[in-house]
Amino acid sequence: MKSKSIAIILVLAVSGFASPAASFGQKPIKKTPAKKVSPERIEERNRSIEERLKITRPPSTNNFFIAPIEGNPDLFTILITDAEGHHASNMVPLKEVLIFEAIMKAAKDFARNEEAVGTDKPVTTRFFDKQAPAFTVDVMKHGSESRFFITFKSLTDTVTLDAGAIKRSDKEATAIFHDILYRVQAVK
Repeated sequence: MKSKSIAIILVLAVSGFASPAASFGQKPIKKTPAKKVSPERIEERNRSIEERLKITRPPSTNNFFIAPIEGNPDLFTILITDAEGHHASNMVPLKEVLIFEAIMKAAKDFARNEEAVGTDKPVTTRFFDKQAPAFTVDVMKHGSESRFFITFKSLTDTVTLDAGAIKRSDKEATAIFHDILYRVQAVK
C-alpha cells in the first residue's frame, strides 16, 4: 500500500513539474489590433454577398427549365418558378414529357378556338392525363382572350405558373406558354 501511495505522489509530482515546463516552449500569442474597415469596403463586401445569393436562388419570375439528365436520355429534370419565387423541381421520364407535350398542344388548340368562352365571367377548362399526374394545364377564356396556367407537382411542392395570355384573333403567339411548348418539343 505504501508503494502505491508513493507511486501516486511521484506521478503527481512529475506531472506538476512537466506541465509548467511544457508551457515554457510556447510563444505567447500576440494580439493585433482590429483593422478599421471603411464604409465603402463594407458596402462592396455586402454587394458581393448579395450577388452570390442571386446566383444560388432560383429565378424570381415565371420561368420554366427542362433538360435531359446526363447519362440517362430517358430522364429529364424540370424546374418551374412562379412570379413570387416559389419553385418545384423533379425528374420526369420521357414518357411523361411526351404526355405533357400532348396536353400543351391540346390546350393551345383549345385556346385558339371560340369554344367555351365566358362573356360575363371567365370560363376555365382543365387539361391533364392520369399517366402524367405531375402536369396540369388550365385555359381561362374571357372575351377575346385566352390565358394559360401550368401546374407542376413535384414530390414536395406544387407550383402554378401564369404562362401568359393570347388574343384569339392574333396570328402570332406571344405568351410564355408557347416558349415552354417549344422547349418541351426541342428537348426530346
